Amino acid sequence: MKATVMGLLDGLFAAACNPGLPRRTGRRILPVPKGDAIEERADMVVVGGGIMGRSIARTMIGHGWDVRTIDDADPLNGTLPCGGSVKPSPLTGIPPEEMKPILDRLEALYGLHKERFQIRPSMGMVKADVWQVSMKSVWAAPNVTRGTVCQVDWKPNYPLVWYHSPNGVLHRVTAGVAVVTAGARCDELFPDVFPPGTLYAKQGISFRFPGTVEQAWVEAWAPYKQVTIHNIDREDGAGWETWASDGTALLQEGWGPEREEACLTRIRKGLGTAEEPRLRLTGLRPFHRLKPKPCFVQQLGSATTILTGAGKFGCISAGWAANHVARTLGVS
Repeated sequence: MKATVMGLLDGLFAAACNPGLPRRTGRRILPVPKGDAIEERADMVVVGGGIMGRSIARTMIGHGWDVRTIDDADPLNGTLPCGGSVKPSPLTGIPPEEMKPILDRLEALYGLHKERFQIRPSMGMVKADVWQVSMKSVWAAPNVTRGTVCQVDWKPNYPLVWYHSPNGVLHRVTAGVAVVTAGARCDELFPDVFPPGTLYAKQGISFRFPGTVEQAWVEAWAPYKQVTIHNIDREDGAGWETWASDGTALLQEGWGPEREEACLTRIRKGLGTAEEPRLRLTGLRPFHRLKPKPCFVQQLGSATTILTGAGKFGCISAGWAANHVARTLGVS
């Protein structure tokens, strides 16, 4: 059963904004699928509906493939807090000649716009242009099936993906190709690929405030951490608002309500407001211990690929991953 885009979004944003809902921590032992399953088929199945999974799915749909994207609406989805900034950097490990195809891909999928940031404190003297992905467009495509994947069998030439729908019904998708972009949860599906401690997550938060700012800006408050303020298109299509984050990213055991409030205090000070944000969005960024650039890629057999571990370069890595998969499949 396919969820509507806004139906899935409603679940994601409601879960992310409800502090009373349980948060998943640690590696789960996924249940072995048992009993009869509803059989489904697709050219490709994508596991994970963050920006990387959606970029791959939409790219292949554009080439005429029948793609099934499955996502469990995790309230700690790593894309939820994303502000959409595309930050070319030597730290991504992407050669300069590959950057234009990545920007071209993101432009074709979602649209890019350039936003000028003031670098503080500089009295307005130092500014930088930053490409921004339309996050509203990211959430709008493609349609995503709501479900929890419990097993990916990659050994056959045709991958088999089992998932439970929200009502508990077991489904099995037979696909020509499987792509797993489940972020920090990839180790649950492939414990042999990710020994304990190989893949880990850092939790961060962003805030959405009503109204917009006249000038986007960024200001460092600690080494490698900065308050970033800019305008973003709302996920529900109701115009633009202010996106804000202070760059805090911590292992989950170091995160708590006091950290969230410290982040919000820092943002309010920068904005000069005591206003309550419309949304508080937390998420988990996946990191791989080997720090592969721009993300971890593992091919299993002839038809299953894992992509994860993009860390703070999620938008650029999404464009790179879409190009990588399309090129691998001979349709770029």
